[in-house]
Amino acid sequence: GLATDMNAQHQLGYDLNNTLGGNFFSDITASTAIGSTNNAGATNHIYNAAITDSNLLKASDYQLSYGTGGAYTLTRLSDNAVVGTNTNLATLSTAVSASEGFSLALGSGSSIAVGDSFLISPVKSAARDINVSLTNTSQIAAASPIISTRNSANTGDSQFSSDGLISNTGTLPAAAITFTYNSGTNTFVASPPTSTTPNSATIAYNPATDSGTQYQVALAGVGDYQFTVTGTPANGDSISIDVNNNASGDNRNIASMLALQEKKSLDNGSANYQESFSELVADIGVKTKRAEFARDANQVLFDRAKSAQMEVSGVNLDEEAADLIRFQQAYQAVTRIISSADELFQTLLGAVSR
Repeated sequence: GLATDMNAQHQLGYDLNNTLGGNFFSDITASTAIGSTNNAGATNHIYNAAITDSNLLKASDYQLSYGTGGAYTLTRLSDNAVVGTNTNLATLSTAVSASEGFSLALGSGSSIAVGDSFLISPVKSAARDINVSLTNTSQIAAASPIISTRNSANTGDSQFSSDGLISNTGTLPAAAITFTYNSGTNTFVASPPTSTTPNSATIAYNPATDSGTQYQVALAGVGDYQFTVTGTPANGDSISIDVNNNASGDNRNIASMLALQEKKSLDNGSANYQESFSELVADIGVKTKRAEFARDANQVLFDRAKSAQMEVSGVNLDEEAADLIRFQQAYQAVTRIISSADELFQTLLGAVSR
């Protein structure tokens, strides 16, 4: 989620090389599925298990199986829930993309047979593979690629603020676009016209009621441009938007990237990065403590079993000590008998020798 959101916003910025931003983090949106070794299909893999919406992703692997009647079935393995089944993989992919956040497609030239199955792990390697893609700080697209400029001859105080691209095609306007205010119709008229939709060449703006309103126009061949109009323009006042070259002092896109930390873009719109991370840490903590309790309980059972086993076949140290004392006393008694016998034998020999 972090990589996807940051990359999307970074691509809407402009760097110190006067170039639109690229990926800030490595692209981890694709995941190749692993086919079962028992598959009968000629090509045993599903490719392009691509992440389409990180907001919908679940921390789970999936199993895609191909059954009798030509139906594909996708099962979420974390809870064994069937999330979709259809005889058309493209239709199933559309439904899965809307509910699970990733799409599916059969590899070109692949074949699949009844009973084939595949393990799909959309998020398994995300933490391992995430990495910074930029190689130079000048590639950080901190600025907005579009800048608005008030005509110095304007007599009103209207201006465009909080402006910038919210989507782009990878290109920028070839020439400046000028919005001129017509007080008779309360409209800004764009020249040249921006696009056919939305708010193509004319933007309705009544300063009495519309100041602070956010507008969006589609710049032909460029993308969607969003801005907020404030103030009261005089008739004939104009504001131009153009490419923001040499914008070393512009941090608008970096500010937009920083603002993502507060956006609830994970867990189906219920959590931001910090909340999701805290939930992850808490979950790991609970599972760790549960494992510790289970370990302690099993240790008690083990100790009891060991004690019971030792009572039957083990050695009692007190009994062994008592036996050693008894054996020692018996040994000493035998030694005294032998000593007495030796003395008697010596006495007899002495008597005979006389």
